[in-house]
Amino acid sequence: MTNGLEPTMNQAQQGLAFRQLEIHWNGGLITASVAVSFLGAFTTTQMLCQARSSRYFSGVLVWTILGSLTFGFCSIWSLHFIAMLACELPLLVRLNVPLTVLSAILAVTFTFLAFAWVLMRDGYLRFFRKRKPRTIKRESRKEVAKNLTGSTEALLETRASVEFEPDEFTLTEHTNGSIRPSLAIDDSGASRTLGPSEDHFAGGMFPNDTSTESLHSPQRLLSQLNGTWKPPSSYDVNESSIVDESVGDTESHPRSSGDRERSRRSSSTSYSDGSSLNLPGFMSVKLPKSIASSTTNVLIGVVHVLYRGATWKNVAKGFTWSLANSSMHYVGIFALKIPKGHVTLQPMAVLLSEIISWIVCTLGCILIPHVEVDLSQQLIFSAVVAAGVAGMHFTGIWAVTFWSEADETTEQGYPPNLAVAVTSIAVLTCMLANGLLAHSATLDRNKLVEIVQTRRKLWAAIAQKEHAEAAAAARSEFIASASHEIRTPLHQLQGYSDLLSRTTLNDEGRLLLLAIQQATRSLSMITANVLDWSRLEKGEAIYRPTSLDLRKVCESILNILPGKDDEVNMELMIVVAPDVPQSLFLDEIYLQRILMNLLTNAMKFTQSGYVMLLIATKNDNLVVTIRDSGFGIPESFLPHLFEPFKQAQIRGAQRGNGLGLAIIRQLLQKIEGTITVESNCQQTENVGTEKCGSTFTVRIPASFPTSAEDSLGSLGSNGQLALLLNHNFRFAEGFQLAWKTYGFDLILPDLGDEIPDSWRYIWTDLTFLRAHTKLLHQIVKLRNQFVLVSYDSQALLEDSFGPIPLPHIIPVKRPFVWHRIVESLTLAVRTGRSSIGRSVRFAPLVDIVPNAAPRQPSETVPLYGPTVLLVEDNKINQRLGVKMLRMLGHNSIVADDGQDAIDKLVEHSQDIALILMDLSMPRMDGITATKRIREMEQSGLLPRTRCPIVMVTAEVGPDAQALCMSAGTDAFVPKPLALSKLENTLKKFLG
Repeated sequence: MTNGLEPTMNQAQQGLAFRQLEIHWNGGLITASVAVSFLGAFTTTQMLCQARSSRYFSGVLVWTILGSLTFGFCSIWSLHFIAMLACELPLLVRLNVPLTVLSAILAVTFTFLAFAWVLMRDGYLRFFRKRKPRTIKRESRKEVAKNLTGSTEALLETRASVEFEPDEFTLTEHTNGSIRPSLAIDDSGASRTLGPSEDHFAGGMFPNDTSTESLHSPQRLLSQLNGTWKPPSSYDVNESSIVDESVGDTESHPRSSGDRERSRRSSSTSYSDGSSLNLPGFMSVKLPKSIASSTTNVLIGVVHVLYRGATWKNVAKGFTWSLANSSMHYVGIFALKIPKGHVTLQPMAVLLSEIISWIVCTLGCILIPHVEVDLSQQLIFSAVVAAGVAGMHFTGIWAVTFWSEADETTEQGYPPNLAVAVTSIAVLTCMLANGLLAHSATLDRNKLVEIVQTRRKLWAAIAQKEHAEAAAAARSEFIASASHEIRTPLHQLQGYSDLLSRTTLNDEGRLLLLAIQQATRSLSMITANVLDWSRLEKGEAIYRPTSLDLRKVCESILNILPGKDDEVNMELMIVVAPDVPQSLFLDEIYLQRILMNLLTNAMKFTQSGYVMLLIATKNDNLVVTIRDSGFGIPESFLPHLFEPFKQAQIRGAQRGNGLGLAIIRQLLQKIEGTITVESNCQQTENVGTEKCGSTFTVRIPASFPTSAEDSLGSLGSNGQLALLLNHNFRFAEGFQLAWKTYGFDLILPDLGDEIPDSWRYIWTDLTFLRAHTKLLHQIVKLRNQFVLVSYDSQALLEDSFGPIPLPHIIPVKRPFVWHRIVESLTLAVRTGRSSIGRSVRFAPLVDIVPNAAPRQPSETVPLYGPTVLLVEDNKINQRLGVKMLRMLGHNSIVADDGQDAIDKLVEHSQDIALILMDLSMPRMDGITATKRIREMEQSGLLPRTRCPIVMVTAEVGPDAQALCMSAGTDAFVPKPLALSKLENTLKKFLG
């Protein structure tokens, strides 16, 4: 037997011996061959959809290989041999196994190359072009997830129980060119319900149009949690643009308006990622862009894709693929062993079959990049491919003529194993492909269920978050309003108690007034803390550094701190190291809040011993240390110490609002400062009362001058100071630490010893001296030593040492401020004498002097000072203001609002020297009135060029102060206003 395209010469000479074999067609097998080809093509479309939507290169590779096996075996190779079985010859035909295997290899290999050219090339380019942007994007997703988890952790744990992974977020390009983070879930519109929360989201779950962002969109959620989020410019390389660049050859054609609209919608759709479900990489998919699906009519869409894809490049690729398919077909023909026969080919018919193959392969090259999940498109693609492959095959059979010189026998057909092999290969291939597709669909279904559940929980969490934000906003408004309302009666309490302190009181009256003032100051501090925390929550606390004197700041804090109870045996020590510069560039309000809250917290939990504020410099940091000998903090509570509304002591007098330390931490974060704490709790084993206490260390970055003023020159170096009093161990511990800061060593002698001349400096207490008269007489007789005497009562001091103390006696009034003590001691050493004028003291809470001569009532005080215009709408505050001004010797004119103030100023312009202006008033507020007055001064309507205006208001905070100063006020004084503060302010402007 000889097979060939043309008979050999010998065969031509013996042509009468060969006869042409007659072909009988089996219609059922022809139908079966086309059905198998259609089934393989349809299954292949599923594989190509998976390959197109795969997020990873490995997924593209796996699904491309599976699609090549399915299409090559079923649509091409199985169709060929089933159709050959339908071609019944009157002889028993055998097969050439190597050529048969080669035909199968050709079918699968060249199909894989064709698919890989379109799909794997795009995946490869997308993978490597996105490698750098993907790295940056991954870091941003982690940051977004971290902020989201940190901002809504409590909300999600208590109500929604949703945990967000970083991979659930992607960066999506919007129509305006910006890139925003979005949730990695598929958009399904408003068809899903949210249960009870559906009414809250009446506008749908995810809007398709990104030109108007939904009020409750995930982008809005992320922007609320993270602020205004702007990614770096490197995010301009997005996934969608990279995919579009490499999809087939369609990028060179301009897009229609429908395509642009569809692309715009697709860009706002989030991609679905299977990483959160622990899926294999090749099963992780994303929603690709579509071109054909932008039209409503499927046929029109397919024709549109074919028209746009009819490029020379696709035609060339189709021609190459067709040559491979035709080669597979004719290799399969030559694999037939015809008994004593051969085959001949008709060139024109072969050319026609190649043209049909070329057309089919070109259609495949165009349609493969745009195979959609839409069933109608898949059916059209499968039908076209199956018909084309069948047409190419039967045209090829028509081009073949079978010749044989063998006689006809009863044994006819093909080997039985061929039918079994073809059926097995076709069935197994389709079963494997469909089984894997079914598994993938099951995983996608499970994932979809999880996405739906997660989305419902997410929107429920968003609803809860927005309700919480609304509640927080209402709370902030209430705090602001309540603060203003509380400060008004506090101002009255403060003012009238200050006025009362200037009158004659008996001992019981003084104690009652002291209690009132302490309660007033404590309430003022609580109100300030609550208002500070409200500002910090809203981000309204602004850091405004100015040049300040740290020592004066510490002194001003002593006038604000609430006093200690009578039964508390604790000493407050303020120690500013000599090397601390006189002027620092810091925010005074921030520093006051930090120091005041730390001191208040330490004094609250210290019943005996000491509380010390120690300020020093180290490297480029201002180091503030608060040490106390109090109860201490349990070790289990230390991790929660700086959380708001958390307290170790939840009962008793020490219980507070739990905001002080939280405010300190927030303020320090804004100025890049740090705070650490060390504590020994009294209840801890081997601690007790001798070792308990806490130490808070605050470090604030600051710049210092190269050298500081030496304030200890007259005292010498390595001085010694003897401590003569009944002291406990803890007080001596703090006392020694304070003097060591100034270079002094502490001597603790026996109380029965004589005072040697070597003790140049001595510290004692007035109460202790009055109990030890012998020691008091020794102190009085000293001449070459300096004695610092601590005291509380001015009356007892004068009773012990007379109205004017001896030259070597230096009275020190509590609380102890070391830089003032050293200043008085240095002055005494230089001049050689001391006096009551150099007494180290600060204004007490009750500004009275026991046993002093009664003062004149405020109504009879001579009004020698300039006239002050008091602008206040509250009648009680008006009466209080008039009394305070009269007490200070000033006449006053009262105005009820801003307009009334302008009228009074025009009428009494020659008499009014200063204006005390309230902020919130009816008819015309203080800001408007101030601006109007400044305009009148500039236009010459008022004779004075500039009248000082002091804003006295319960509206506190940096914003209110900045608003007042920008309007033209000269000073801003918050309520409650102490009489001493008012006196200092008037002296500043009026002299």
